[in-house]
Amino acid sequence: MATAAPLRPPQGSTHSSTSSSSPSVHRRMLNRSGVSWTDDLPVCNLSDIGIAPNVVYLQDGKTMEAHQYADFSFNFRSDHNCYLYGLFDGHDGVKASQFAASRLPAELLLGQINPNYNPPDSSIRKVLYQAFSIVERGFFESIDDALAKKTYLQSQIDDRMPIEAAAKRYPDIFKRMKNLDNEIKGGTTAVVALIINNKLFVANVGECRALLCQLNSKTNHVEVQQISVDHNLYQAQEQARLKMLGLNVEKLQNRGKLGVNECTRCIGDYSVKGGYKEIEYLRDATSEPSISEPSITEGIIIDEYPGSFLILMSDDLYKSVQKCAKNVDPNDYIAQLTSTEILKRQSIEGVAEQVVEKIAYMHKYSYGKQPMMCRGDMTLIVRNFTHPVGTTTHPVVTHNSETFNVSVPYSYAGIPTCERPNIKLVMPSAGIYSTPHKGMGSYSSSTPSDDTPTNLIGGSTSGIDTGTTEALSGPRTSSRTHSLLLAEDDRADDFNEEDFFRPDQSESMELDTDGRVVSYIKFDSFYKEWNRHNTNNSNVKSRVAWMNKR
Repeated sequence: MATAAPLRPPQGSTHSSTSSSSPSVHRRMLNRSGVSWTDDLPVCNLSDIGIAPNVVYLQDGKTMEAHQYADFSFNFRSDHNCYLYGLFDGHDGVKASQFAASRLPAELLLGQINPNYNPPDSSIRKVLYQAFSIVERGFFESIDDALAKKTYLQSQIDDRMPIEAAAKRYPDIFKRMKNLDNEIKGGTTAVVALIINNKLFVANVGECRALLCQLNSKTNHVEVQQISVDHNLYQAQEQARLKMLGLNVEKLQNRGKLGVNECTRCIGDYSVKGGYKEIEYLRDATSEPSISEPSITEGIIIDEYPGSFLILMSDDLYKSVQKCAKNVDPNDYIAQLTSTEILKRQSIEGVAEQVVEKIAYMHKYSYGKQPMMCRGDMTLIVRNFTHPVGTTTHPVVTHNSETFNVSVPYSYAGIPTCERPNIKLVMPSAGIYSTPHKGMGSYSSSTPSDDTPTNLIGGSTSGIDTGTTEALSGPRTSSRTHSLLLAEDDRADDFNEEDFFRPDQSESMELDTDGRVVSYIKFDSFYKEWNRHNTNNSNVKSRVAWMNKR
């Protein structure tokens, strides 16, 4: 009779057999209670988290989520300036990522690390390593009952029968086993950053990334270091490890997957660990193909990186950039985008969310019109160290009494200044902007002029290129321009500007019987001028006749 492989910790975990890798009594009691103590941990206000759920683009332009959002994250501040950040990118459901995100902070912060003791880097490395192993063991213990039931059902099937024939002969058993598989499946990649005594430690499994970014004040360019390892089928060390297990890496690459994705390390995912013998192309491995042993970067002294910040991100964030901008390094792009957002804001709040939204929009712009194209869950954590904040924010504009005439689409040529309407524009106080604003073309006069760039009829067009003018409004001799904008020589002698403007804005507005404001703009003179200039134009005779009836 066929039996399932026994449940056990990953083969690569050298500490799995030691007593130090077992949860403490206090943590075991906490786990049994079902209480999440992390709910009471203070959030780090020097960090920000942004998310965007997965999306599928539909034929009608709408979108939908393909599955429940499976990313979990945290940004905690503990005592004595100890900080912990984590991102868990789940696959095959949310069970593993939710479990790891709730348990791993307890393993690291509940009595394991004491900043006052000033532990050596090697001790912190050991604690991180053990935490990943303990969390995975706890996850597999949580599905022990389902695994035991599946093992029992497998023992009821004649293992000499082909799988297709067995499924026909034992349909009820296979149905129950499928339901159990839904309870068993699920894993998560992870990246965790720990700051203790002003030193940075990073541990990761899978393809979630950690970036240490530093703004060069001289070049204004962000220098980026990836301080995590991509554990996938294309990473050299992972290829060598899989080959030592007897697997054909080239065939795995052609499939593009090790189980349900290309990650070669994760927390959980029984199918590529205890149950890997059930997968045809993995059963020849001498040991579990996927492991939970993290890659660890230790002891980065933060003070040695002025102008720096930290990024933790899920793989779908940088892979979305890769798909949309194939010639751009996604790490550099996301770091520069994050730096720009930090510079624009007075605090770190909202930075990560804005970066994620921009990348989500980029992906939708590139693929939104391709039905059934999709994007995975995206999560970004940003922790600012010493990067400058808010240096390019828009200034608060204060006003003074300095006013300038407003340019309007009618020429004042020939109208005495004293009779012109008192329409004014309040300008900001001098010195607010570092450089003077210049209008279109070469127009840069700082002296107010009646002939402004928008007064194209009857006034000067100096500073506006003729080609630019025609591109904006068409040739000056076109019938459309001539019929709508009146030239100075054609203006009626009885023109009364009060027919077009309400000079005194301080007057109370007259209301009609319905309580609505009575119109103070009269169009009689406009219709009269329109009629006079277009009566001989056959294309507008019908409109002129209609206006005369009005």
